[in-house]
Amino acid sequence: MPVSGTVKALYVSLSGAGGSNQKLTFAVRKNGAADPTTNCTPSAPSVTTCHLTGLNTAFSAGDLFDLQVSANHAGAFAVGIVTWSVQYQ
Repeated sequence: MPVSGTVKALYVSLSGAGGSNQKLTFAVRKNGAADPTTNCTPSAPSVTTCHLTGLNTAFSAGDLFDLQVSANHAGAFAVGIVTWSVQYQ
């Protein structure tokens, strides 16, 4: 991150999903390590969004930031497009 701040929310949207969205988990990573308090998983097979608010993941200037996407069950289907955003203050 170019400046210090805190991730306050995570928003994820899926399109072209294969009907097994609840088998995917998205998490904010800081310096290569996923923060488990930021895990965001769609709540049902046909749900195409997930969001978390009230997060408090602090970053310092120079920290690396990315989003981890992982299959949390066998048989997770490929997703066409994933868009995501965070609220960073």
